[in-house]
Amino acid sequence: ERARLARERRDRIAVRRKKARYYKLVQRQKRQDLMKLVMAQEKQLSDELHKPEEIKKRQEELREKQRRQKEEKKRAEYNKNLERVMRQASRKSIIITKDGG
Repeated sequence: ERARLARERRDRIAVRRKKARYYKLVQRQKRQDLMKLVMAQEKQLSDELHKPEEIKKRQEELREKQRRQKEEKKRAEYNKNLERVMRQASRKSIIITKDGG
């Protein structure tokens, strides 16, 4: 009787270990598949970013942004100067018209 109980216990433990081993194997496989997928996506993204037309597009966007910043700076400078001139004119009570008179 005790021998039979011991054998059943050993069998249950063996089954449990077998299931655990299988579970670990499945988890490792899932993790590897996921990593492969992620690596493939990263490679695809990297390839897309290094295509000549993508590079040209990014350079064009950068140029456009720099041009806008330059225009904004010029406009700010102009407005600042205009403000200064208007203040001086109001101090001296000079009326400035659009034709510069």
